[in-house]
Amino acid sequence: MINDKGASDFIEPVDYVSLGLMDYPTVVKHPMDLGTCKKKLLNGDYKIFQDFIDDVNLIWENCRLYNQAGSPIVKKANLLDKKIRALIDKQFKNLKAKAEQENSLNQLTTADRLKLSDMIKKQSNEGLTQIVKIILKSCPDGIEDIDNDKLQIKIDFLTYKEFNLIKEYVEKKIPEVSSQLSIKSEEKKDLSNSYSNLKGEELKAQKDCDRLNENIGNLNKQLSKIQENITKNNEEINSLNIQLAEKSTTEKEVLRKIDDLKKQAEAKNIEDLKKNL
Repeated sequence: MINDKGASDFIEPVDYVSLGLMDYPTVVKHPMDLGTCKKKLLNGDYKIFQDFIDDVNLIWENCRLYNQAGSPIVKKANLLDKKIRALIDKQFKNLKAKAEQENSLNQLTTADRLKLSDMIKKQSNEGLTQIVKIILKSCPDGIEDIDNDKLQIKIDFLTYKEFNLIKEYVEKKIPEVSSQLSIKSEEKKDLSNSYSNLKGEELKAQKDCDRLNENIGNLNKQLSKIQENITKNNEEINSLNIQLAEKSTTEKEVLRKIDDLKKQAEAKNIEDLKKNL
């Protein structure tokens, strides 16, 4: 753009003193020129590309601000503005096409996304933490903060770079997991033996319990028979008591009759004695 024939008036800062434009600093608060833009660009002063675009646009805006619309200098500014916009649009289209091409090459296939999802699901909390760190470092957009306690891994945002990093981490961790599984297998075996022993003791205790219940059942049967005998004996005793009571009543009546007969006999004897006298 600096080499453009119409750009000569915009390469250096406006020399308003030599041009007799003493009010220029009053009107234009932020002067800018193409030479300054190039210098800042080479020095790495622009953090983002938009800052560079803003400075270039400031050149044309200052020109339109100070000069009359339709003046030759403003026409030059408008023409250069149009040219640089077209150039930037072309560059952006090329960059976009390149980015889309790279993205298509890096985009995970459905099978790889499923494989990656499966790898992530099998991880412990410690493994998930490490995977999140890997993604945050390589592709921050691949992690979504749902709330203060939950993070979501966005598989669709991840590329083969993250896929390979996660795969490398998981494969590196497999020997450690295998060693842990071996130890857990021994522990499981010990637990299985302990369980078998406990099961045997439980069966033995159950048999003892069944035997005890059987003895209790027999004792209850014997107790029932004893109760029946007691009831039968009580009935017999009651029957004897009734018989004794009846016998006692009969004896009393006999004694009373004997007593009455004695009294009658005595009375008769007395009468007979009186008559003989």
